[in-house]
Amino acid sequence: MNTYNTENVKNLLLNKIQKDKRKHKRKRVLRIAKYAAILVIAVGATFIFIKENSSSIGSMPSQDEQTITLELENGRSVILNEEATQDIVSDKGEVIGKQNRHGIQYQDTELSELVFNTLKVPYGKRFEVTLSDGTKVFLNAGSSMKFRLNLFQVPSGPFFYQGRHFLMLQKVKIPLL
Repeated sequence: MNTYNTENVKNLLLNKIQKDKRKHKRKRVLRIAKYAAILVIAVGATFIFIKENSSSIGSMPSQDEQTITLELENGRSVILNEEATQDIVSDKGEVIGKQNRHGIQYQDTELSELVFNTLKVPYGKRFEVTLSDGTKVFLNAGSSMKFRLNLFQVPSGPFFYQGRHFLMLQKVKIPLL
């Protein structure tokens, strides 16, 4: 005599339904996780892209900041950190000078064209420049100087100053033609 146990059948069916529900929930979570991962990657890539592109814009020096800037002939600005050493490089990749902490020392270069650089020192700072002929220029706070890289080219008068400065001229023998 077979008896039909309804309680066992009921429990068996409930277990199967719960397993199906768990599988369905897992599939839904995996589907949502897939789209969430794509969103996170897209947002991260966008953030990195914006950060990389804005760093060049954000690093452009302004005179409002307390940074010493050297504007090269091509209009590119170089921020000079008073505690760092770095090479000053021309458009052609030639090293034309070296920054050594609180000063720049220019080297004698063979430039065919007349090249001017502009150095701007903000208030509260001082800076020293040694030109290619050995002349030392001490720029005080709030000063700027526009100068030629090759001092031995004609015409004369290589300096344009604004603010307070001090010059220590180097005696140079230039043969007259």
